[in-house]
Amino acid sequence: MRVLVQECGADASIANKKGDTPVMVALENGHWDTASCLVTELEVDVRTCNHAGASCLHYAAVAPSKTEQAQDQAIKVAGGIMERGGTELLSQADFHSGLTPLDCAIYVGNEALARMLAAGMGSGDDSAASDLLDQARQRVLEPHAPLALFRGLPWALKLGPDSGVVEFSAFSTVRSTHSCPPGGKGYYEVEILGLDSAPQYGFATAGFERVLFHSIYGVGDDEHSWAVDGARQLKWQNGQEPYACTWKEGDVVGLACDLHQRQVLVSVNGSFAAPNGLVCELPPEAAEAGLFATFTGSTGKVRCNLGEAAFKHAPPSADFTAFVHFQ
Repeated sequence: MRVLVQECGADASIANKKGDTPVMVALENGHWDTASCLVTELEVDVRTCNHAGASCLHYAAVAPSKTEQAQDQAIKVAGGIMERGGTELLSQADFHSGLTPLDCAIYVGNEALARMLAAGMGSGDDSAASDLLDQARQRVLEPHAPLALFRGLPWALKLGPDSGVVEFSAFSTVRSTHSCPPGGKGYYEVEILGLDSAPQYGFATAGFERVLFHSIYGVGDDEHSWAVDGARQLKWQNGQEPYACTWKEGDVVGLACDLHQRQVLVSVNGSFAAPNGLVCELPPEAAEAGLFATFTGSTGKVRCNLGEAAFKHAPPSADFTAFVHFQ
């Protein structure tokens, strides 16, 4: 990195099409030495934000930090970013999720970094810092809506809390707060407002683990989830199978799970005719665990209706329950 910048004249502040700078990319991938070199030695501009309004400090806050060593590295790099960029970065929220770096540190569970950021926001006042931490935990950790980001960076999508509209800007997954219980029958709809390049719409058990930073795995990419994809014409069930259905903008995809018959059924614009209808059989353990409404996207825009509004089309039968009614 030093040779590229100092001897070859490489631009260490150049951004990609999403506005991410080399510092952001290094942090997203846990390359601490590279990020530290860029910030403290090469003194790149750390005040810039990407197109989602996320700063270098946001990226330091959500960088993979599962080990104590990684958490220490995050604190070190975040300190360098604040020293170079100023404390105003502490209160800056991204455009999509509205989260500050403190919120992001809480989101990924880096409590040590969260305490440091809160201390900076509280200007050294311990009581103020404690209040800021409590407020951030309440904002981030307590579910307030029937849908929430489940895998991906906090600014990877824009989620309308009341409208159910989800606008994806990076590969990420959204999951319902409540699940269809064992033996139940659940239904929800996804209306395609802007066609996605990699949509995966379906269901997941509680075994589908939450990922609190960038993930290349969506619903249907493991043994705990099942999905259909009308852009690439695939079914995703811990692998991929052909699904001879092509979605278009304006289509309404109906997704139903029958945990008594252990089936997933899909409709497009109300039709359960082939290649839709029964798209997969569920294993007994999935039916016994219950299923969450879950969908993944990358570039598109959808409106998810868990039943807050009248459905545009009917479920397979009248005994299916809207996901919004599961508690």
